[in-house]
Amino acid sequence: MGAYALSEAGSGSDAFALTSRASDRGDHWTITGRKLWITNAVEADLFIVFATVNPEAGYRGITAFLVERTFPGFTVGKKEDKLGIRASSTCELILDDCRVPRANVLGEAGAGYKVAIETLNEGRIGIGAQMVGLSQGALDHTLSYVKERRQFGKAIAEFQAVQHQLARAATELEPRVSWCITPRASAIKVGLS
Repeated sequence: MGAYALSEAGSGSDAFALTSRASDRGDHWTITGRKLWITNAVEADLFIVFATVNPEAGYRGITAFLVERTFPGFTVGKKEDKLGIRASSTCELILDDCRVPRANVLGEAGAGYKVAIETLNEGRIGIGAQMVGLSQGALDHTLSYVKERRQFGKAIAEFQAVQHQLARAATELEPRVSWCITPRASAIKVGLS
């Protein structure tokens, strides 16, 4: 299992403002810094860690390193207690003069921003699909519930205001489902009858 370690306390949306620093020691590198919100940190044995080798170079100083859990100076911190998406761990990574072999540079020194951007772009597709699936699941659950829940002698699905809300949710979800090309993309029905 692997993990991707880009985010830091001051570099979430502005990922290239990271402050983790890698220093060239000849036959190896040392990395010092902290990474936050790292998915699969508890389970992973290998981490792609982004650090700058030259802060003055901006994003062109960022380098991707393959860091193994067993490397000296590497620690997985506290596991976050999340509200949702609990099937994977999310933790802080602590790198304290973490010793990384020279051969563990992924790509070239200073070209890590390309690895970061390509990974983020591909990952966002998966996150989008995940959110569409959650939305569809919520709508499906709601449709079942409104047919069972009764008020004033009838199922709440029979009330026009409830039907309007469900129709709106279905129409907002439809283009996103079609984009993800799911089996049900062409046949979303509110299904109140």
